[in-house]
Amino acid sequence: MAEIVQLNVSNAAVESLQDGALEQNLLGMLIWRPELLDTLPPSFQADSYAYPVHADIHRATVACYNASSGSVLGPVCLALGADKELRSYIAACVASASGQTAEAAYTYATHIVDLARRRGMMSIFERAREATIKPMLSMPSEALIGRTVSDLELLVGDADASTTVSFDEALAQAIETIGKANKHGGPVGVLTGMSEVDEMLGGMKPGNLLVLAGRPGMGKSALAMQWALHRAKQAKLEAGQGKPLAGVFIGSLEMTADELAMRALAAEAEIDLQDLINGRTAHRIGELIAAQKRLGGLPLTIDDAFGQTMAVLALKARAAQRKHGLSLIVIDHAHNVRPEKEEAKHGRTVAVGAISLAGKHMAKSLRVPVLLLAQLSRATEARDDKRPGLSDLRDSGDIEQNADAVMFLYRAVYYLGTRPPERKVAQTPEAHANAVSAWERQVRDLAEVAELIITKARQGKPGTATLGFVGATTSFYQPDNRNPDFFPTEIE
Repeated sequence: MAEIVQLNVSNAAVESLQDGALEQNLLGMLIWRPELLDTLPPSFQADSYAYPVHADIHRATVACYNASSGSVLGPVCLALGADKELRSYIAACVASASGQTAEAAYTYATHIVDLARRRGMMSIFERAREATIKPMLSMPSEALIGRTVSDLELLVGDADASTTVSFDEALAQAIETIGKANKHGGPVGVLTGMSEVDEMLGGMKPGNLLVLAGRPGMGKSALAMQWALHRAKQAKLEAGQGKPLAGVFIGSLEMTADELAMRALAAEAEIDLQDLINGRTAHRIGELIAAQKRLGGLPLTIDDAFGQTMAVLALKARAAQRKHGLSLIVIDHAHNVRPEKEEAKHGRTVAVGAISLAGKHMAKSLRVPVLLLAQLSRATEARDDKRPGLSDLRDSGDIEQNADAVMFLYRAVYYLGTRPPERKVAQTPEAHANAVSAWERQVRDLAEVAELIITKARQGKPGTATLGFVGATTSFYQPDNRNPDFFPTEIE
């Protein structure tokens, strides 16, 4: 295929900075699974390929993907007017990608961009060298240096232009946000439905990574699901008012989709979750059907595959964004995300730090807030005051550094156990009875009390929000509103 595959350049040194096989593999993956185009780094462009034919195939793939779904092998060949030889070459590219993972596409594209920039650097330096050794025929040295620096800046600047704004534009965006906050009388962004929490967080803003941590069984999955449902309902209402649809994506690496739906039904219908699970709700089927109707039609997507990497979750979130827009991503939870092979080599702490960084990248690249759930270590159980802090994040890595907000869910009753204290050896019956009574009183008083401890809030104010908790339905509420409407009828 030498007559098909030709380099953009002829310099032998520059030709060494190319990887035809890698480009073929990437093209094959993109043609067979064009949705992977959404996972490529922003710096990747068709001109990143070393071979013109690869750039042409890439452009045709993008065009066909935007016009259809599924494999675009046939449409790409038609779009290029491919003859038998080019068709065979494209088919060979697809065959070369067999068995490649979704994560490989991003890795390959990053390497191809790096090679393209190196070729560009070599061309710039070669032109500068030629101009330098011919001082009488060239421009002044100051102008030559300026042109070279400008060329180098363009080499990386064009690819990243979408992330660059002038300060005037940033000021205008800030004024617009302030205006919305004044109009609504509260923070803007994605809201939780709990006014105290929203005020402390300042709203969940696009590009923000928010971490919600807690010990297993504290209810962090239930709280995150409650926030997700609130946002999905808001999105549906906004779409009914003519605004663009912007739904919710949940990557549930711990609970299955039907388990999450079961909890949502229990909370919405106010029916004991255990009654639902154990078939004791035949007399309340009408309430369940009504709850199903109220929850139906929400723009909410759940992916419950276990052991996914952040790259795969980002791919699926992008697919959800293309389908019904996106305004919030929930990942439950960080410690069940499979780390990339390279990070895994350096231990769990490095891996979890990389996962949180990938969460931040996901938030910024998709321009939505990402709520990342995380586990706590057992260190809290050894202290008298068991309220968690940043140091209790399990295998924390750089979570605190990467996150825009860090929250801890705490319920004191969690540490009281499920059985009353046993009688001690030297304890009198009366003293033991008093201890049991004290324990029962504590359990009763603390059963519906939860605390959301916000230790970091880049756009808000750290502090503790007191919440109520209903164990039967695993749902939370604000103390001043026993049965809050998490499915509002008005836009906040």
